[in-house]
Amino acid sequence: MVDFRYHLVSLIAVFMALAIGIVLGAGPLQNSIGNTLTDQVTSLRQSRDEARLDADRAEAEADSYRSGIEAATGDLLADTLTGVNVAILALPGADTGEIAELGEAIEMAGGTVASEVKLTAGLFSTDLASYRQALAGQLSSYVADSGEPIDVLADGLAQIVLTPEAENAGTLRELYTSEENPLIAVDEPLAPAHAILVVAPKEDGEAESVTEEESAARDAQMSFLKALGEHPLVLVGSDSDISIIRQARSSEVGSSFSTVDAVGDPTALINVPRALSQELAGSTVAWGLGSDATAVLGAAADIPQTPADNPDDPAVDTTPDESGEEDPAGEVDGEPGRDGGTEGEANQPPLNETPQPPAPEES
Repeated sequence: MVDFRYHLVSLIAVFMALAIGIVLGAGPLQNSIGNTLTDQVTSLRQSRDEARLDADRAEAEADSYRSGIEAATGDLLADTLTGVNVAILALPGADTGEIAELGEAIEMAGGTVASEVKLTAGLFSTDLASYRQALAGQLSSYVADSGEPIDVLADGLAQIVLTPEAENAGTLRELYTSEENPLIAVDEPLAPAHAILVVAPKEDGEAESVTEEESAARDAQMSFLKALGEHPLVLVGSDSDISIIRQARSSEVGSSFSTVDAVGDPTALINVPRALSQELAGSTVAWGLGSDATAVLGAAADIPQTPADNPDDPAVDTTPDESGEEDPAGEVDGEPGRDGGTEGEANQPPLNETPQPPAPEES
């Protein structure tokens, strides 16, 4: 049993310590503690004010940078895509406002938005894998069998957006826009196009947060884009650990098409038309603010003119081929806008064609 005197001694020690603290705090330590606390508070206030000034300065610089880039966009894009028609494909989740800005940039560059097509989640989800496989089998009469169902569907979509007036394009569009399982959504009439712009949504997060279903859908998107990359194609999106831009650039798929990151930033509005010109010239680029980008702002390329643009061009090869027939204006097999026209692309408009006003009627 604890003696009462033990408790008494403990209480006396506590009160003595309290008394000593009061005496020291009110006496010799009063000024020292007060001054220290005052200095710390003052220092914190100064740091806060400096951080606020730095943030305001950075925001003002960012606003000036954005305003300057936006003001110069028209001059930087002038004549970049003259006479070029571009089909815009929106991946699921892509922002409509950003799509509209990219369309305006294409028009600033002298190009035309031939169509805007939204790709539905069903085109890539695992839930409709069997449906896509069955549909790909039905497309054998319209699309050359290129292997995997997603590749066949990519080839079919390329016909829909690049040569919508071709014989099979209308049937393909009906199959892709089926009310039961629509794979695409088209609001406006489609016009022939020379190149494709694919707009991805802004993607951010940790790789660990991606589910198996999302990973499978992404793999389908990558295969789809690789197949579409047989044609002039630019993918624009964000740069993050889970973004499709980062995944494309870090794999062999990235060599199939050009990529532009920082969607929503003024640099993307300049880089996209310029990257499209590079694709039409036969080059593949990776531009933007991302860590894997090769340039913040890339340069435009001179788009090779098609024979239809310069029928009298002496550089056009009109020598007879092995069959003894004259090569029609140096036409070669290949992709639209890269090497010449492909089969079934007779309705595709020639590059850099300048519309002529109608001749006045004779009175």
